[in-house]
Amino acid sequence: MENLVRSTEFEEIQSGNLKAFNNVFKSYYSPLCVYASDILKSKALAEEVVQDVFLKLWNNRNNISVKHSLKSYLYRMVHNHTLNYIRDHLSNTNEISADDLTIRAKILDIESAANILDDIISQQIETELKQAIEELSPQCREIFQMARYQQLTYSEIATKLDISVSTVKSQMLRAIEKLKSLMESHLK
Repeated sequence: MENLVRSTEFEEIQSGNLKAFNNVFKSYYSPLCVYASDILKSKALAEEVVQDVFLKLWNNRNNISVKHSLKSYLYRMVHNHTLNYIRDHLSNTNEISADDLTIRAKILDIESAANILDDIISQQIETELKQAIEELSPQCREIFQMARYQQLTYSEIATKLDISVSTVKSQMLRAIEKLKSLMESHLK
């Protein structure tokens, strides 16, 4: 069961309440690490990024304005920090291609969906998303589920399905476009 953070808890953090900060840390540290790890493909790097985010949250608590929810704000911070980390440290490696990052950013489109994260969390939208995924073609659905839920890389998916990486990428783009169109009413 997910712990929801009340808006007053962030106000308590802003006033310097370390207990409120610890509660937020305990609630979100693990899911944020999973999210960052999906992008960075490294648990250790993900933990480092998430720890940096929480340190920044605490150190800048008086200058931060959370307009919607603390959860969406934290996910956006982690998203931005992971992309900055990749730009600054991993840009010269072959582990993560630019195409891969672009596709993953579209899948986990926190930037454009930041204002609706509270709605996406709701059970109704999750059910509708599952229904939309079922409307994908069988290969498209399988590839999307392997990437999103099993957190496999495109190379791993290509190997498992005995198809090319470019086929995996094109199927992911199709899946994203189809899901965007099916879920459009929730993304406005």
